[in-house]
Amino acid sequence: MKNIHRIAFENSLIISVAYVGLATLTIFSLPQESILHGDWIWISLIFTIPVAFVSFGVAYSSTDATAEIIVIQTIVFLIFWLILYKRFSKKYREEQ
Repeated sequence: MKNIHRIAFENSLIISVAYVGLATLTIFSLPQESILHGDWIWISLIFTIPVAFVSFGVAYSSTDATAEIIVIQTIVFLIFWLILYKRFSKKYREEQ
């Protein structure tokens, strides 16, 4: 059986990458000129607003804020990953 911390690490990493990655993709798809711009953006933005609200504000306040958005989303990813890791570790420890 795998170590509890390793399972929590892997699960939290996968979920964090998917969730924050979707938020980042949504933020970069907001401009009309984007290839990925479409109706799906607003649904995705509502779903990922907890991890995209700061980047959303930066994207609308500046015309070229790619570097700032990447830095913000990286910090959000690390925080979200840490929170998930702590919750999964606690959950898996209680199950044993």
